[in-house]
Amino acid sequence: KTCMYFSKKLNTDCIIMRVSNGYGEPIFKESNCWNLIINDLVKTAYLTNKVIIKSSGEEEKNFIHLSDICKSVSKVINSNMGTNNSLYLVNSKYTFSIIEIGILIKSIFKKRYLKNIPIYVNKASLSEDKIKRVSSALLKKSLPTKSNKNIIDGLNDLLSYVEANFNATHY
Repeated sequence: KTCMYFSKKLNTDCIIMRVSNGYGEPIFKESNCWNLIINDLVKTAYLTNKVIIKSSGEEEKNFIHLSDICKSVSKVINSNMGTNNSLYLVNSKYTFSIIEIGILIKSIFKKRYLKNIPIYVNKASLSEDKIKRVSSALLKKSLPTKSNKNIIDGLNDLLSYVEANFNATHY
């Protein structure tokens, strides 16, 4: 409603972009992006050697890398797409449960650091049986590589940023 008000009052077109759950390494070190779900999970995993999920972990969310958000905004600004008070949903092809993201982070840690870190959901350790069941279902999901940054590449890039910018005393 606010955009429509200013559109009429100022006689200008408004572009509304609703962005899905973003994640990724910040451009500026001062950026406060660590409350984003995936960013928090990766940073906490690096600093504590644990994936700590503060919810049930079953909720599914669409995740989009920050670089893909920037590309989407740029595409709208630099084209004629943003006319007539347009509404755009900026999302990716990736919808995962928080537990699935935790399992992906766990598998990256195993490959990168040769560490088998635990996953905690609401302070309880996730059983290996549950991890295997969810991992099996996760393998069946397609990981598109066309226009969106692959979730594994995005997680690895984020972890590299965390590695370079945060001190972990356990390594």
